[in-house]
Amino acid sequence: MQVRIPDDLASDIQECVERGSFASAQEFVDVAVRRLAEDEREYWNGIQKKIEAGIASLDARGGTPWTPDLAARVISDARQQWSAREVTSG
Repeated sequence: MQVRIPDDLASDIQECVERGSFASAQEFVDVAVRRLAEDEREYWNGIQKKIEAGIASLDARGGTPWTPDLAARVISDARQQWSAREVTSG
């Protein structure tokens, strides 16, 4: 795989190498990609945990399952409330 690095980022990488923070531009890119990939994994794992906690909370409280019929009712109710709001404020 080949990747083009814009000049401004290439100069940032070169500065880090010249300071001695990294042995080479390749090492810099390797570390940066690994860190970004780990951050991405942590982000999505966090989202998954929140979803699982929400589902567990609903299950524990006897939540109503989301179905197409329920979605239609929610949308219908929201449209009615919106219409009533427009009449009241308009």
